[in-house]
Amino acid sequence: MTPRGDEPPPRFRALLYSHDGMGLGHLRRTLAIANEFACRRPDVAILVVASAPSLPMDDLAPTIDVVKLPSIARRSLYLGLDDEAALPDVFGVRAAMLATIARAFAPHLVLVDHEPAGLAGELKPALAALAAMRPRSRLVFGMRDITYAPAETRRRWSRAGAFDLLESVYDQVLIYGDRSVFDPIEAYGLSGAVAAKAKFVGYVGKPDGPAEPADARARFDAAAAPLKVVTGGGGVSGGPLLDAYLDAVAGGRLGDAASVVVGGPHLPPAEATRLARRAASLPRVTFARTLPDIDGLMRSADVVVSMGGYNSVCEAVDAGKRPIVVPLAGATGEQEIRAERFAALGLATVVPERELTGDRLCDAIVDELARGASLVHGLDFDGRRQAVDALLALLAEDVGGRGARRERRVGATA
Repeated sequence: MTPRGDEPPPRFRALLYSHDGMGLGHLRRTLAIANEFACRRPDVAILVVASAPSLPMDDLAPTIDVVKLPSIARRSLYLGLDDEAALPDVFGVRAAMLATIARAFAPHLVLVDHEPAGLAGELKPALAALAAMRPRSRLVFGMRDITYAPAETRRRWSRAGAFDLLESVYDQVLIYGDRSVFDPIEAYGLSGAVAAKAKFVGYVGKPDGPAEPADARARFDAAAAPLKVVTGGGGVSGGPLLDAYLDAVAGGRLGDAASVVVGGPHLPPAEATRLARRAASLPRVTFARTLPDIDGLMRSADVVVSMGGYNSVCEAVDAGKRPIVVPLAGATGEQEIRAERFAALGLATVVPERELTGDRLCDAIVDELARGASLVHGLDFDGRRQAVDALLALLAEDVGGRGARRERRVGATA
């Protein structure tokens, strides 16, 4: 975080924690907030602590640095949560790193994403260290509106001691969502004390990409033909959706429409190779593992097909599309709830995973093409800016002397 030219060194420090396992959704949200924060307050040194296997480091502001924790494969994220003795030793390493970073960096402000206690409780030693600092770090918890299904969230958070942390340790709770879609305060049984410091800030979307809709369509020879964008999210679980879509194209009912199929950065290499070959054998289908301007493509598309992840659904709706969503079924229930809530508001079409076939998906696409109108919604997608507004309001409390006293204390012990 070396200042450029004659810029003064940062006066304040902010620490952002994101535990992503194999996906990138949480990290993308964290980095979007970090970049907004850095643009508005270049006097704040921002340290992002993350564990995603691949870190998207492009276009980060010069005042942002990233520390990489040892990664944990998704299959092991939850296997040991009911048996602490079975947890991999890597959690101990991560917990020690987090506590050391917290003490050494001595942040004025901390934003924790998704897990109040950190993954498998790994953040608890760091939270204790931060709470003991004088002046104390201001601690903020940021959560997507739908964490897991209500019963599952209560079970996990009760076991991790998350409800106690939210009530007694965190100064504020930012909810990345819209209360008209889902209210986690009620659904998860948050206490009155937690509800009093909770703030809905809207959905955190991705900034618009550089491509104009017309340019994006021209790239894929879709100036006059319909353009369909299909995304498998991060790629870990998107293979069946992509296969079903290619089956739909092979069936011949989609006419001369152009297709852009995006596998995701974590789509297994062998599966990516197989899907790329399938796509190459079909007319007007472009397959890519990743695309930097997927948001621009969504804005220019006639139909968007996606899984039910937070980023995929929110970015599509924010782009004015009614996505066809195939939510991942499973114990957490998160994607299914999101898809159902958006569909109930007329903002999505749901194809349940158990009903996913090429024909079923094709029917949904044909119906959506027949609607032929851009989506109009009244939801709040300004979460990036509003989250930073809330963080800056907390940071402003340090301006009256807390920050200066902290700087002297840290400098004296360095």
